[in-house]
Amino acid sequence: TADMWAYYLLIGELGICGLLMALSYFPKFVQRPIFSVISSINFAYIYQIVFAIIVGLTANLVHTIQTAAKHHHPHGDQEMSMKDKQFHDNKRLRAERNSYICFGCLFLFLVIVQLYVLLKRLIQLQKETEQKDNKHAALEKQVKNNASNAGLVEVAKALDKGDKGKTKPGA
Repeated sequence: TADMWAYYLLIGELGICGLLMALSYFPKFVQRPIFSVISSINFAYIYQIVFAIIVGLTANLVHTIQTAAKHHHPHGDQEMSMKDKQFHDNKRLRAERNSYICFGCLFLFLVIVQLYVLLKRLIQLQKETEQKDNKHAALEKQVKNNASNAGLVEVAKALDKGDKGKTKPGA
């Protein structure tokens, strides 16, 4: 039923959410493969799938809230037997439990989607930073080479001036 899949989805989401939140505490050699897997995930219809799951969870949440409201009855009703009152109370409590599960599932799903988006952005920024650091290191090396070559050029010019200023011994 819909309530069971929501429960199993909630359990799965708790695991995924825990993994994504603990990812920053893992060592780098564990983070790199996980980041590469996350960055390689690229479905063509990922946003449509996310939207469909959100709509499904919201519809299930509304259904469980309506079911809980349907089984709400005033306790002052003397026409109902004790067994009927307990039956309605059990149905209402079960529907309320299911609504809490659906809400928790919806909330965790939105948290996981945001964590996924933030991780993708973090991976992209890390790659851009690495590229800029590589370019910066190459430019620093080039500047150092140019500076050392500029000194050599000055020495060569001084040597050329010295050679031109000297007279030949046989002249």
